[in-house]
Amino acid sequence: MAKLKGLRPSRIIIKHALPNAWSPIIQLAVLNLAYMIVGGVAIEVVFVYPGLGALIVDAVLNRDVPVIQGTAMVFVAGAVLGFIAATMGGGVDQLLSLVVDVVISIPTLIASLIVLSAVGTATPTLALVIRIIYAMPVFHITRAVAMDIEVMDYVEVAR
Repeated sequence: MAKLKGLRPSRIIIKHALPNAWSPIIQLAVLNLAYMIVGGVAIEVVFVYPGLGALIVDAVLNRDVPVIQGTAMVFVAGAVLGFIAATMGGGVDQLLSLVVDVVISIPTLIASLIVLSAVGTATPTLALVIRIIYAMPVFHITRAVAMDIEVMDYVEVAR
């Protein structure tokens, strides 16, 4: 109907398609984020690998709220960047993936020391550096999940 009334395609998408499309996309994204966190915890427990999953489980058991908030921020930052890269595609996806690959290729301790020597060793700076470095693997996983969502049947039909 909107097309017959002469509305522009961008206006049709924003007004008519997005309100109906956001709900299943957000639900699927949140479920996949939860599976990602639980999967990380399971792998870290089975292979005794220290990572974000084990950190968040220990923080919950010890009721350490700042650590829970910090790890949640890491997961959210990585997830948001991953979804942005996957949905926008093109140059944005390539640029974000290149930056993430460069950061991941440098060992964590060395990358942290390089950044901290350049910008200072204040506690907020240290927390930010740790969040950035640990958000990179979350970016890769979330980007892969979002790209899988993009090729699902209901998304292809909506295009």
